[in-house]
Amino acid sequence: MLKISKLLIELKPLLYQSKGLAYLTGPPGLPCLRGPRGQKGARGRRGQKGRTGGKGDRGIMGSPGKNGKQGIIGPRGLQGEVGPKGQKGDAGPAGMPGAKGEPGESISAPVVAVSPTRLTVNESGSASFQWSVSGNPVPAIVWSKLDNRSEISQSGISRGSLSLRNVKGSNSGLYQCSAANILGKNQAIAQLVVNGKCSCYPQVQFLFFVFFFFFCFLFCFCWQLLI
Repeated sequence: MLKISKLLIELKPLLYQSKGLAYLTGPPGLPCLRGPRGQKGARGRRGQKGRTGGKGDRGIMGSPGKNGKQGIIGPRGLQGEVGPKGQKGDAGPAGMPGAKGEPGESISAPVVAVSPTRLTVNESGSASFQWSVSGNPVPAIVWSKLDNRSEISQSGISRGSLSLRNVKGSNSGLYQCSAANILGKNQAIAQLVVNGKCSCYPQVQFLFFVFFFFFCFLFCFCWQLLI
């Protein structure tokens, strides 16, 4: 409103001049007090969208980004052909001789020992023979029964035992422990005696009862004669 009043004041002299009238202006009036500020008016409608501006200049190039993850390894390529064999090179200088090694263990023929050399057990019992052997290389041990030449056990250690369980009368006999290596053989023999169970026990028991009753009968008969 103030702008409109100011515009009319500026146009009023021009209007008088156009009509050929003199326009006299009086002295300026006293300044009036400023009135209170009016209320804020309602917001006007939004204007139409302006035209899109031209493309600006290209900006400064930024710093390079971080490296991405490594991709999957591709398949292995075909193996190339073997090249021609190269020429043999000249012999190198001789190296320094090494330290003298320790002397190795001497080799020897086997010697075997068995304990006990004679063993007596009852039937259905157990029998055990201990054996030890010396020799280098370590000899192979074989136990066998001499009466039928049957092989019982084999071993490749320097000491051990031959165990027989629930023995019978047929187990009685001579047992041979043989040791052998590349330098020779050696044997030791042990004897096993199995005592069988007595099969005449029922007959002895019957005879005992017969003699017992006969003695009782004879004692009673003599007692009657004395009375």
